[in-house]
Amino acid sequence: MKTTRRIIACTLLAGLTSLPASAATLTTAPISGGTLPIQCLVLNAGAKPRAILIEQFGLVGQLINDNRDGFTGAAPIFQPGEASALNGDLSSPVFYCRFTFKGGARNVRGAACVAGGSGCVPATSR
Repeated sequence: MKTTRRIIACTLLAGLTSLPASAATLTTAPISGGTLPIQCLVLNAGAKPRAILIEQFGLVGQLINDNRDGFTGAAPIFQPGEASALNGDLSSPVFYCRFTFKGGARNVRGAACVAGGSGCVPATSR
């Protein structure tokens, strides 16, 4: 009986430690820059540092670019109040942006903007 309890306890513990950490995702609505490139802008508006992955997608949902470290593949860490932009170019037009990070979405702001400031679309969690 003790052996059975130990097996069950170990199985439950292993299952709990292998659960993925919760991740939040913000996605912008589609935006068109016409002859101007699109930028994906993000701000860590929270009080703690957090890794934020910025991804740019094309018209048919293909990944065009992201901000992963070229060596480690990790998303960069943003300090509280830190903002950044991932710039698109006209050779592969960006259609929308996605921002992925651990934790809740209330402390991260994101947007897709037409370069030159002619318009932005905010990112939402749904």
